[in-house]
Amino acid sequence: MTAELALDLTQRLIGFTACITAVEAAAARSLLPQQGLLSWNISRLRRVDTATGVSGRVLGLFFGGHRVWITFLSRALLGCALMLTVRPSTSALVCGALVGLILLSHHATPQGNDGSDQITLIAAAALLLARLSPSGSLAQHACLFFIAGQLTLAYFAAGVAKLFGPSWRSGIAVAEIISTRTYGAQWIARIARRRPAPFILATYGTLLFEVTFPLIFVLPSGSTMAFLGVAMSFHVCVAFLMGLNSFVFAFAATYPSVIWAQEILHS
Repeated sequence: MTAELALDLTQRLIGFTACITAVEAAAARSLLPQQGLLSWNISRLRRVDTATGVSGRVLGLFFGGHRVWITFLSRALLGCALMLTVRPSTSALVCGALVGLILLSHHATPQGNDGSDQITLIAAAALLLARLSPSGSLAQHACLFFIAGQLTLAYFAAGVAKLFGPSWRSGIAVAEIISTRTYGAQWIARIARRRPAPFILATYGTLLFEVTFPLIFVLPSGSTMAFLGVAMSFHVCVAFLMGLNSFVFAFAATYPSVIWAQEILHS
């Protein structure tokens, strides 16, 4: 895989992720405007500078009342533009605007963000720098290595953190998660109570996959697609069970960088 192809695929997937995020926000519309849990009227009270300062007034222009829908519509339009544009200069402009909107969203409603938002911001910022760099330059390659490194760190750190959780070590974490009201599904929880073995396997399988992910760069090149296939299957299952749909595409946007980096390291 060439560096340009890796960047192009990353760009399209980041754009699609932006659209999915906007759709998910529309689906959670009761939480955002006016007195909703993630509304600006409530979020702005967490700090003095957002409640009364200039930054609060600026953020209010984007997230206050029903203007929040214009902001999310803008994110969706920027995502569509990233999927369609081919010129690096235009890509850099659109990506810069998207990074700006994501940063504003993180500052305005940090309690509404998750891992997909964070990895999207990291990948989009690196893509912006890559599109501002000459094609095939060392700076462009450094951006791809950075994205690949961030994904590896995200998986490995998540796995290590899980090792400190008693429910993960005992094999019951997945069954507990799908039994919750926020991220669970009661019909699957009933299956887990009757047949716990597959869910115990899923718990230990998740741990094993995450803590061993860095090996993707030292194992033979044929193992790359196997690792990424497991990773994608994991995110698809999470999307199905927990409703975290944007995770699938946000993390997939970093996979071209991993493939490129693995090929470079083995060339």
